[in-house]
Amino acid sequence: QQYTIPSALEAYEKHYFLGGSANWANIRGLLAHNIEDLIIHEEGSYEELPRIDVWGVSDLHLFEYANDVFSRAKEPFFAFVHLSGNHGPYTIPDDNRGFQLRTVGDAELHANGFSSSAEFNSFRFLDHSLGVYLETARQEDYFANTLFFFLGDNGTSGPAPHFPKAEDALGLCWHHTPFLIYGPGMKGGGKVFDDPATQMDLMPTLAGAIGARVPNTT
Repeated sequence: QQYTIPSALEAYEKHYFLGGSANWANIRGLLAHNIEDLIIHEEGSYEELPRIDVWGVSDLHLFEYANDVFSRAKEPFFAFVHLSGNHGPYTIPDDNRGFQLRTVGDAELHANGFSSSAEFNSFRFLDHSLGVYLETARQEDYFANTLFFFLGDNGTSGPAPHFPKAEDALGLCWHHTPFLIYGPGMKGGGKVFDDPATQMDLMPTLAGAIGARVPNTT
């Protein structure tokens, strides 16, 4: 067991959501042994939701389930909703809240780092699922007092002609990931930071953003 920043958030409910089994990559063992009082929602938790492929329930349905949990939270909560729909086999459920497939030519796909229409539409469906979730969450009491952190686990595997040639050739595009912080209840304009950062910076940034004074032993 190791000290982790989420464990230091003693007043918070702690949740982890995954559409499939938390046996994947031994994520259950890693998180359950290092985050105290963590509630894991995984395969078997979503009995009324359709399982669509090896990744379990869709990102859309996972968000809907998570929103229901958040709306009933009795305390402040820390939650990690782990999405997977932008990984093959790129399944989009029939119950998709109005999502429409889009056809794009191979030249345009490859020029933007996508290998296929299926991959392109899976990314679009992830965005759609997030949009549906935020519109739903906007109606909940917790929304205005919650900070949302959006992090990509990896960038494109290429080809990525919109990146510098050296980065594409050396596979460095894989390490360019989006990270956005959204605080609907916060006042003031947004900022863009161009400083180099890694995933190790995520939890200290989160703790600082909510004003938690906790040691960082990353």
